[in-house]
Amino acid sequence: MYLNVLLVTLSAYLTNMATEPDTWDGKAYLATPGAIATGEANARALLNCLEAAGYSASELKTLDVIEVGAGVGTVTPTLAAAFRSVHAIEPSESQGRVLARQVLHFPNVTFSVAALSASSGDEYATGTPQPSPTPENPTRVHAPPRARFDVAVCTIVAHHVSDLPEFFAGVRSILRPSGLFIVLEFALRDGEDVSVEYHVAQDPSWLVVEDDNAPLPGHAMRVSWSTEGLVSLFERNGFKDVRAFEGGLVPAFVDYCDGMPIVLVYGCT
Repeated sequence: MYLNVLLVTLSAYLTNMATEPDTWDGKAYLATPGAIATGEANARALLNCLEAAGYSASELKTLDVIEVGAGVGTVTPTLAAAFRSVHAIEPSESQGRVLARQVLHFPNVTFSVAALSASSGDEYATGTPQPSPTPENPTRVHAPPRARFDVAVCTIVAHHVSDLPEFFAGVRSILRPSGLFIVLEFALRDGEDVSVEYHVAQDPSWLVVEDDNAPLPGHAMRVSWSTEGLVSLFERNGFKDVRAFEGGLVPAFVDYCDGMPIVLVYGCT
């Protein structure tokens, strides 16, 4: 139904896309109007969702979180203040370089330029080194800080994932038993997919895919899920006790609308 969309605001593909060129510009993204404010609003929504899921602020201080698709690190500082530790992963090298500058000064944050796949559990368990470049050492590698995490969060990323079953399998493989996974996505607004409309209006050069079972070819994004559709996606991919949390409006696409609704869905392994 929709054709060709420019992806201007969200993180890169989160499956094994090593052969794809990195089309992201981390510096340009960070300078996008509303990008920082949207990241901060998304981070607050994540904490509100965790509270609704029964996690107290004191309990979060004892837990380790992995941020999947951290982008340029607009959400990471809030996670660093809330959790015992944060491991932020981002597949885009360009965004990862900006992420490094954003988080290097946090003592409880590690980061890598990496994606998740069905083999991630074994790679994390064996401490397989991942690229973790810094401005001073662009060839630095770093082993994952631990084999398993208590919580995984994924903010405005899931609709970029090429192979959703493999991605969800990767998340499950690096969570501890009864670990929590939260996905935050743009929601439909009065039944309309404003995110797709915005991107189409910006540039008609990227493909939009409606079928969850179809891989994303090249530079593409999926249509926005309904709340029920996102809950179903979790359940089909092995998560239990799946629930939804309405996150309100965030200041994304400030030159197009007066705020974008977000929805958070979470479930346990």
